[in-house]
Formats: sequence, structure tokens, C-alpha cells
Amino acid sequence: VGPGARVFDAVAEDGALRGLDPVALAGSPGVGVQKSFDVAVSDGTLNLTLTGTTGEPVVSAISIARISTNLGLDSIDASSDSDTYAIAARGG
Repeated sequence: VGPGARVFDAVAEDGALRGLDPVALAGSPGVGVQKSFDVAVSDGTLNLTLTGTTGEPVVSAISIARISTNLGLDSIDASSDSDTYAIAARGG
């Protein structure tokens, strides 16, 4: 599999990595690459979508970590608050 054979978009909430081409980024097939981005989750559910634009997306691992929360102790409606998560994906 060469550059351009597997190109995809990774979309999570309000963040996106578009046009990811792991082989082109790594310089050769079989070499892993890692990309990450932060997103805010305001409804309690992290929505993550991988969509192939050329070929099928290949992801070997996904790591999701909460990096901050805006939920206050005096909050009544938690659905109106938002948490921020870091998402890192690794594939090759």
C-alpha cells in the first residue's frame, strides 16, 4: 500500500483531522504515525467518526483522555457543561 491508497478524515465533535494519509506521513508502509487533537464534549457523549475518502481507514489504537472539566460543584444541569478530551490515534 503506497501513499494515497488510504486517505481518511477523523472527526470528533468540533475537531477534525482531514485528509489523513498515514503512509505519506510516515514515508513508507508499515510505519506508525500518531496524530492528536483536543475536542470539547458538551452533551456527555464523545462522537468519533472515521470516514475513508480513498480506501478504508486503518487505525491500530485510539487513546482518549479527559484533560479538563468545566463541571462546577454548584451545577444543576450537567448537560450544559462541557468536558475537554484529548484524542490520539495510531495506525500504519
